[in-house]
Amino acid sequence: MCIVFTFVFQNELFACRHWDINSVACIEDKCYVVTLAEYNRFCAKLRMAIEGIRPSRPYVPDPPETYPRKEAIPPHGADPESVFLCRQVYDFRQRRVLKNPL
Repeated sequence: MCIVFTFVFQNELFACRHWDINSVACIEDKCYVVTLAEYNRFCAKLRMAIEGIRPSRPYVPDPPETYPRKEAIPPHGADPESVFLCRQVYDFRQRRVLKNPL
């Protein structure tokens, strides 16, 4: 059986319920894994910062302080290479791709 994954975004990845134990020495840097809405917001803010555009007003308000994924959102000035989008989960037991519950 051949499984083909199609990536629409450059920094897209799949979550998997498989786990493994790795040494702390393998960690190179911190990364951010975000939902589609969070990724689009990050890309829009990054593009505006690069082009020097200052928004007159936000069209979508920033998440409230009680937002449960507040720690997962990349801060202003985060390296775009360390921000990844996760829209789907690969279930290796059933060999199928599921929608990410986030």
